[in-house]
Amino acid sequence: MDRRLKPVTDDCKTRGGLPAWVLRKHNTDDNFLDPKSGKCNVNHGTVVLRSLWWPGAYLFYNKGRI
Repeated sequence: MDRRLKPVTDDCKTRGGLPAWVLRKHNTDDNFLDPKSGKCNVNHGTVVLRSLWWPGAYLFYNKGRI
């Protein structure tokens, strides 16, 4: 089976043995009340991936959107 997507942890390490990606999460542990449904399921946290191979390459994930 050909895997088209692979985990970022499988990417080659950079010079000095650093991982290819740096992952940071901000405010991902806080859930808020959804005003429409009244349920506590809204999360305004953001996950940021930064590439150490390609300077300036970032990926942001927030509320199910990339």
